[in-house]
Amino acid sequence: MRFLTILISILVGMAMCAVFTFNRRLVDVSLAPFFNGPHNTQHVFTTSLWVVMFVSALVGLFFGYLLGTTSGHYTTPKAPFKREDEVDYLLGVRKQGKQ
Repeated sequence: MRFLTILISILVGMAMCAVFTFNRRLVDVSLAPFFNGPHNTQHVFTTSLWVVMFVSALVGLFFGYLLGTTSGHYTTPKAPFKREDEVDYLLGVRKQGKQ
């Protein structure tokens, strides 16, 4: 299972690198999208699209890692379930089963 996860991660990483390198067009990134107007140029910078995509992917990986480490999904295992004898409802007695 771990080998398959590593293999899929490598393939997805290679695909992401290909997408990143083919997107070299310059884009304007605004850090203040709610302030429209011609005088709002102090929060805008120009960079390549692959840089924006790469930073977005890293931020997503970071928050996914934090979610995985802080969620209760990976908890310590509980005590094993102890099975009780079954009841024969026709006779009203408990059957002694193998344990």
